[in-house]
Amino acid sequence: MQILDYAMQMELDGEKYYRELATTCQDGGIRGILEYMADAEVKHYETLKQIKDSGVVDMAADAVRSKAKTLFQEMMESGETFDFNVSELCLYEKARDVEFKTRDFYLEHAEEVVSDDAKALFKRLADEEGLHANIIASIIEFVEHAEPGHWVEDAEWYTKEVY
Repeated sequence: MQILDYAMQMELDGEKYYRELATTCQDGGIRGILEYMADAEVKHYETLKQIKDSGVVDMAADAVRSKAKTLFQEMMESGETFDFNVSELCLYEKARDVEFKTRDFYLEHAEEVVSDDAKALFKRLADEEGLHANIIASIIEFVEHAEPGHWVEDAEWYTKEVY
């Protein structure tokens, strides 16, 4: 099935991108999130391959959200300062955009696949890709706020958001 082949390739490309992005990341916590997301893309690939090969869908719930929150909490509680460069920020923005496009692909093609299992899988993958896009958006926000002088640390003008 051509749609499944394309989706499988997207997942492999996503894994490769996250692994490469993780190698360029200076911060260990964000690197951990990116590596975890690469692993999630592998799970998506394996699930797509499974349905292509056998028609059976068996996909465990994606725990990326809880893992990312834990890593963000660890980074904030560590008290360390963060130094991100602009090129990293651009890479995160690209990753976010790709995740949204992948989500849109799954939503668009969910009705084109033949089996009900495949339709349900595509809708589930769309939800997970949307979640991944939101996680990357949180990384972008974190990076932007980590820039020196970005937060106003004043009791009257306290604007620091809780992550």
